[in-house]
Amino acid sequence: MNKEELLKKFEKNVQYLKNNIPPDDIYVFAEQTFMAAMYFLHGWSEWDDLNMVCKTDPIAKKWITNILALQKLKDLNDPVILDLGLEEMEDP
Repeated sequence: MNKEELLKKFEKNVQYLKNNIPPDDIYVFAEQTFMAAMYFLHGWSEWDDLNMVCKTDPIAKKWITNILALQKLKDLNDPVILDLGLEEMEDP
């Protein structure tokens, strides 16, 4: 999937969430999704060196960095500014 296809799919998926997740439920949904991401990152790290993945895959690096940074800041109860700009991603 190239960058243009990824962005198109991302925008379509965001619209789907807007249409289907009630505003009152979005934070519960986001936390459940975040916990799932942490679970799968943990599993992935058992068979792949995530540091090496980050060196070779800029998309994975962006998402792994955002997920792990958010968890660290949540643990510290510090505010966070996430880099969510998909337009800056390079094709792997």
